[in-house]
Amino acid sequence: MVEPEENIVVVTLGENSSRWRAVPRVRTVVTLRRASVSGRRAGSLALGLGLDALLVALKVTLTTRRGMLLATNPWIGASLSLMSRRPLAVTGIFAAPGSRSWRILRWILRKDLVIAVASVEAQNWRRAGGRATAVLYGNEFPYSGLRTVDNDGSPLRIFVGGTSDRDQDLLEELEKKVIASSEPTILTVAVGGPPGHVTGDSGGEVIRYPQMSQESFGQLMRGSDIVFLPLMEGSRAAGHMLIVGALQLGVPVVCTPCSGMAEYADGKFVRTVPGHDLIAEIRMAAADAPSPSEAHDYWRSHFDRDTYTARVVGAIFDAESRS
Repeated sequence: MVEPEENIVVVTLGENSSRWRAVPRVRTVVTLRRASVSGRRAGSLALGLGLDALLVALKVTLTTRRGMLLATNPWIGASLSLMSRRPLAVTGIFAAPGSRSWRILRWILRKDLVIAVASVEAQNWRRAGGRATAVLYGNEFPYSGLRTVDNDGSPLRIFVGGTSDRDQDLLEELEKKVIASSEPTILTVAVGGPPGHVTGDSGGEVIRYPQMSQESFGQLMRGSDIVFLPLMEGSRAAGHMLIVGALQLGVPVVCTPCSGMAEYADGKFVRTVPGHDLIAEIRMAAADAPSPSEAHDYWRSHFDRDTYTARVVGAIFDAESRS
């Protein structure tokens, strides 16, 4: 059990170490200066994350002796759990129950506290015999500005981005509907793959972009009226990073129903649509959307980086006080 006066050592590969240091009860932050920015080494994500996680865990064991450890990535947590007997909490699971990664993490982190970003993830982890709680995700991405609002009858601008647990069949259906639409609609798709541009007879456009930098991704999203998340039903969080990034830019979000993201849909800034008549449902949500400043303020009060770090640290002490 972590006593209230005992502080936490945050172990991360991210560039936001100063934000963690500002959180009460965080004594220090240990990071790796030369961590791979892309997460890959020699073209391999597994090698990049695995090696960096191992190196930063080794650095912790050599430089700190006291305090509970908080790993900001499950693979950092796995390395720490194998190297140290100190109390450990881990943020995120990022794996579906039953998958190879999930089984490995579940075996290594079987006694450690997992802080998931979706209630369904925490429930699945506890059901398998582990310790877990959940908090809402938050972050501040390298994006700038807020979306602009057009009131001159311009085409509806829909943005679809990211790859995790996206329903590709539903996305293809939306693309076809946009091309065939009788109302001017522009669908921007940033999910990787080859670029493309298709225009329908009535002015509907589908523009596909290849993989790009985070900054360029944010610029595309800022130029939309609404973000659409075509999610497959699953048992893990998917789309939470996109939701947070969109709200930071003042862009509202609509998504298909998904238990992994249920607590993120508030009904105003993030709405679910049944998907029976996609364009009509998205258009209606965009017409009734809050202003960019309202959406940004909602992000600031619910999903910014400082709010998230405080939630994580608070969840650790709440969980430890009950154990």
